[in-house]
Amino acid sequence: MFVFVYGYAQEEACKVSYSPVLIRNASDEKEILNFINSNYTNEIGASTFALIAKTESPTAFHYLFQQEYMAIPIYHADIKVNVSKQGKIASVYSNLIDVNALQKPTVFPAAIMDALSERWLNANLTNLNAHQTYCFIASATALVPAVKIVYNDNNKIAHEVVIDQHESLKTRITSSFLAQDSLVTGKVFNPDPLTSANVVYGGGYQDFNDSDVVVLNNQRQTKTFKAHFDGASFSLKNQYIELRDNNGDGILPVTSSSPLFDYTRHQSGFEDVNAYYHLTKQSDYIRSLGFNATSQLVYPDPHGGTGDNSFFNEPNTIYFGTGGVDDAEDADVVIHEYTHFVSYNAAPSTNSGQDRNSIDEGTCDYFAASYSKSINAYNWTKVFNWDGNPPFWNGRVVNSTKRYPQNISNNIYKDGEMWSSTLMQIHDELGKATTDSLVLQTMYLFASNMTYPQVADALLQADTLLFGGKHFCTLYYFLLQRGYKTLVNNPCGYTGIAEPELYAAELMYSSKGFILHSDDPTIAVENYSMYNSTGQLMYQLEGSSFDKKDMLSPGVYLIRAKSNTRYTTYKYVVF
Repeated sequence: MFVFVYGYAQEEACKVSYSPVLIRNASDEKEILNFINSNYTNEIGASTFALIAKTESPTAFHYLFQQEYMAIPIYHADIKVNVSKQGKIASVYSNLIDVNALQKPTVFPAAIMDALSERWLNANLTNLNAHQTYCFIASATALVPAVKIVYNDNNKIAHEVVIDQHESLKTRITSSFLAQDSLVTGKVFNPDPLTSANVVYGGGYQDFNDSDVVVLNNQRQTKTFKAHFDGASFSLKNQYIELRDNNGDGILPVTSSSPLFDYTRHQSGFEDVNAYYHLTKQSDYIRSLGFNATSQLVYPDPHGGTGDNSFFNEPNTIYFGTGGVDDAEDADVVIHEYTHFVSYNAAPSTNSGQDRNSIDEGTCDYFAASYSKSINAYNWTKVFNWDGNPPFWNGRVVNSTKRYPQNISNNIYKDGEMWSSTLMQIHDELGKATTDSLVLQTMYLFASNMTYPQVADALLQADTLLFGGKHFCTLYYFLLQRGYKTLVNNPCGYTGIAEPELYAAELMYSSKGFILHSDDPTIAVENYSMYNSTGQLMYQLEGSSFDKKDMLSPGVYLIRAKSNTRYTTYKYVVF
């Protein structure tokens, strides 16, 4: 008898570390694998690794390895290694399982697992196609054989089912939701009819069941954008975006015999043009910042279901719902779902864990708000201005005052508001392009089971990778105010720290590092500690000199020096 467990219990946070190891060839996965095998022998035991994903950001390579035993994956056991293009390990996020102390089978019981899988499939998925793979689940005492079943339901929403040898069953939805939720010319909403009209939902500015209301049609704007011409007709596709009927409802993307796509909102072609225009614009913009996470082809369906939700299915399909307000009419929904696709390409197979899920939602809300605000700042603190209104649903905000950890609700959408609001505060301080770049670089650092304090550290690390730590104090301030960072080794002069007595010394640069020096003969530096920009201890050394500069990535470091019973802190910048 199967025991149903709906959803997973919160998994342990991943372990994050920072290593001064230098890799000779950062683009060679074999060298990264050697690094793992050399530095994580106590954790891996008899297990091995398979490369799941390798991505490249402007400043680094990002590797995700799956832990295996007997060449069979251990469920949700992986390790993410981020290494700068100069070969310096930036960070490592480990979800490895210590298999040494666990009971392990000598042979995988494939026949037993096949029988359990067939039994469940016959009882639940008689009319649906499914894909099964073997895996192990790590319990407190053993590696338990299991089988993983992946399928799409009748609404094309992706599901994952894991059945272990003891016939316990776990399920989860793997689609990324906007949950309730979730050269041609054409006419679009820009970014939506309420924002462009500077009004709120109500009166004549309502959905009216997708009908052609004059005040709404009047908010359409004519835009020019790239499309495909095959010699006979124009279609809404390019190298990176291709509209498609993903759910098989027969609503095909519109084509035109002329370079004109002019539709009113009750026509399916309007949602096609609106989604395609905003997706293409955002795709081009992200690549203009130097990031390649939009270089893969994605297949959006502007009429992806009759429900009031939209979702991204790995690896490259997006479904926009038509219930309530058609989701493809609202640029916020379009950009939100597209950002799930970008996030997946930047850090494939890492969107697992409660905090990690809500970080993804908050990141997607941030990009939706950043995009819309750059077009029109009216009512910018609300996300999904057109789609998210009663009687359908209430949308979300990016000006939440919630703080970590006291306001964590374990609702990924509500908690995501806290992260998106933090990013928008930074956006208003540093500007759109800088903040968008920082958040995109952070997405490449995403790892399974990442927590909010860890993603805050990743944001600081992104600044080090992209800008040499230039915006450290600005980022630190907002992360501190939100509760993601604490007042430890304060380098920015923020109040709230009980600073120890300082002493008169200076940090003098040398070709290989630095020397701590004082003209006062009574002062001698006894020892010092070096921290990176996220507060991780890098070195703790006796004396007053440091000669390992070549082992440090460019960025900001904090030097905490001790003389007698007195301490002082210096900011050390490596270019």
